[in-house]
Amino acid sequence: VMLGNTGYDSRAEQAIVRSVLSWKPAAMVLTGLAHDRDTVRALRQSAVPVIETWEIGGQPLDLAIGFSHEAAGAAAARHLCGRGRRRLAFLGARLADDARARQRSQGFLAAATGAGAEAVCLDHPAPAGAQVGTILLDRLLREGPAVDGLSCSNDLVALGVLFECQRRGLRVPGDLAVIGFGDQESSAYCNPTLTTIKPSGRVIGEEAGRQILARLAGQQRGDSNTIDTGFSLIQRCST
Repeated sequence: VMLGNTGYDSRAEQAIVRSVLSWKPAAMVLTGLAHDRDTVRALRQSAVPVIETWEIGGQPLDLAIGFSHEAAGAAAARHLCGRGRRRLAFLGARLADDARARQRSQGFLAAATGAGAEAVCLDHPAPAGAQVGTILLDRLLREGPAVDGLSCSNDLVALGVLFECQRRGLRVPGDLAVIGFGDQESSAYCNPTLTTIKPSGRVIGEEAGRQILARLAGQQRGDSNTIDTGFSLIQRCST
């Protein structure tokens, strides 16, 4: 097993893909469906089985295993609306680079407005973390319309929001309902505990392994080039 971490850098992904292909791998597993043209060309020319994970909805090179991030964002909006929240915001970090977080924001805004709620999206150029949550909540309260429900691009951003609410004396969920994404371990133990969307990460990894073994055994994949592993919305005290 060879591992590579590219962040959001398509050139780094291209370099790692070419390096790994030089070892004639049995299969290649990538994160996401977006790759630059040179990476796609190299993978197609290699004839190596390619599994793209964590995302569905586009056209995979070979097989995609994951879930719809737009649907995850929409689920967050519907949850907040179902709790009576009508003035919503999505807080994100590096949405121009993080395609999957951007898809969640788009799904959130579409579902919120479709339900008749007001909704805005705020973005910060720093990596997603607690500091981004505190900065964006401060900006939202100073510049934006009054809000009563927030969805964050991940749990760390949401934790920053909770910290800032405590500093300002805002009640969660009384004044502001907050939902994260990722189901980090700390989310079940912070105060209040954080409602979040849990991606099926382990299922995605296990299914990718099964598909690789099946291909190496000569088994046909079937008609579909997509496996939807879904996600779970875990309601806790913050909503």
